[in-house]
Amino acid sequence: MRGKGQTTSTDARSGWLRRLSRACWRYPRNLMLALAGTLVVSLVGISIPLIQRAIVDNLTSSTQAAIWPLAVALLVAAAANFAGLYVRRYRGGQLSLDVQHDLRTRLFSALSRLDGTRQDELHTGQIVSRSISDLSMIQSLTPAGVSTMSGVSHKRGGDRFPHGTNGRTGARQVAYL
Repeated sequence: MRGKGQTTSTDARSGWLRRLSRACWRYPRNLMLALAGTLVVSLVGISIPLIQRAIVDNLTSSTQAAIWPLAVALLVAAAANFAGLYVRRYRGGQLSLDVQHDLRTRLFSALSRLDGTRQDELHTGQIVSRSISDLSMIQSLTPAGVSTMSGVSHKRGGDRFPHGTNGRTGARQVAYL
């Protein structure tokens, strides 16, 4: 018979990444904001080289078009990049702390459900040491997963964005992402 909060054999077989993602989805606001920050950073990272290329093209062309709108666009892109990084790191850190707290609470409740004889059989130092190291790893792994998604989306967008595209093609490719 399975008690409240105990894992089933299918939970144990589902893999640590699936269980971690389920724990992260308990906090959809922090998760979605961290992913939105990741998307902003990726899109801005893709657009900055295009803006730089347009500035260089305007400087080297014979028409000498105004550069200040592109310079302002570059400054706006830098500010958006900073804001996206801030949101991604702050919300990813908040998500990792929330998930770590949930896991610590579940661990404590599982240990509290043991009867006195079972608690006497446990080596307390080993359990505490192992749980602290595992939960610390989860805390560092959660924001790293959000950052990894940023790198994957940036790479995916960079593959679709050759630096020689014109503005109209680039806008279509951003819309495609």
